[in-house]
Amino acid sequence: MPPEVAARNLEMLKSGEGADWEVRCGSKIFAVHKAIVWPALKAKLYGQVETDSFIRLYSDKESSVVEYWAMIMYLYTGEYDAGECLEKGDEGTAADRGTRSRTNFRTAIVKDAGAHDTEARMMVHIKVYSLADLYHITDLKQFALEKFQALTTDYWPYKDLEGMVDAVHNSKSPYDIGLRQVMRDVCMAHYEELMKTRAVWMQWVVMELLP
Repeated sequence: MPPEVAARNLEMLKSGEGADWEVRCGSKIFAVHKAIVWPALKAKLYGQVETDSFIRLYSDKESSVVEYWAMIMYLYTGEYDAGECLEKGDEGTAADRGTRSRTNFRTAIVKDAGAHDTEARMMVHIKVYSLADLYHITDLKQFALEKFQALTTDYWPYKDLEGMVDAVHNSKSPYDIGLRQVMRDVCMAHYEELMKTRAVWMQWVVMELLP
């Protein structure tokens, strides 16, 4: 997407000006522009409720505003920022507090996303990867994978390595190896160190993380 188009789309998203449609995910409601969002989704959604005023996407109890917001930002600009998504998750919405409220993104774009650490950003990419797979948005899925892999480069030690591996292991079916391969490579790069303290766990990583 040309930078000038992405910038214009982002400003529309931030301001909510001209928003004429809603994306509803459980109690989360996002005000959007149908001309931007619907063409990207219409060929990829199956069994979703769609009307002239909104589309209702599948949402389960594990879903959060973070990954849906990332997806919408990507549809507008061709990218998303994990720190901004985390800030939105921290901020919460009236819908998340029990009041179904139509939300635009004016207050959601933050100037400083540095408060969130690397592992929190990794978790955003894991969630977005899974969401993109659910809705068959292959370019978003690849983008999330690349962002996740970039964060793993030269990042060591992990504060919660087992938690990160579990999140990756549980994020997709055992036949989807994108995130799993990246996480397995991280563990194998530190194989000798991990075998000294987590030998049994490392055997599971070697045998189970990839099919």
